[in-house]
Amino acid sequence: MVTHEHEGYLWKWTNYFGGWQQRWFVLKDGSLTYYKDANTTETGCRGSFKLEACNIIVHPVDVLRFDLTTSSQRIYLKTNTKPCRQKWIIQLGTTKANISEEMPDVATVALASFNEHKSELKTVRLLLSEQIDT
Repeated sequence: MVTHEHEGYLWKWTNYFGGWQQRWFVLKDGSLTYYKDANTTETGCRGSFKLEACNIIVHPVDVLRFDLTTSSQRIYLKTNTKPCRQKWIIQLGTTKANISEEMPDVATVALASFNEHKSELKTVRLLLSEQIDT
C-alpha cells in the first residue's frame, strides 16, 4: 500500500457551545486520526476515519473549509490558509484514490473463491469415486 502521510493542525467544528476547536490531525495508512494536540498522540486519539468510507466535500463558499462525510456523520474542518486547505484536500484525495485502486474487484474475488471451491469439490468427488470403485 502506498501511504500518503500528512499531519498538522486543523480546526474541527464541535458544536454550537464549543465552536471551532483546533485539533492535531494525522493522515496515515488510509486513516485520518485526530488528537487534542500534537503532544497527546501517545495517549489516545479523539477520533479516526477510514478514508475509504469517506467523501471529501469542498465547501462552496468558505475557501478555508472542507468536510468529510460518512454514511452516518459529517465532519466539518477548516484550515488557516487556502494553500493549506488545498494540500490537505490533495493528500486526502490521493490517499483515497490509492486505496480504491488497491482494493480488488468484488466480482474477481468471488469468482476466484468459487473456482477454488469448485476445484476442491472435484478433488473430493474423485477421491470418493475411487473409494467406491475399490
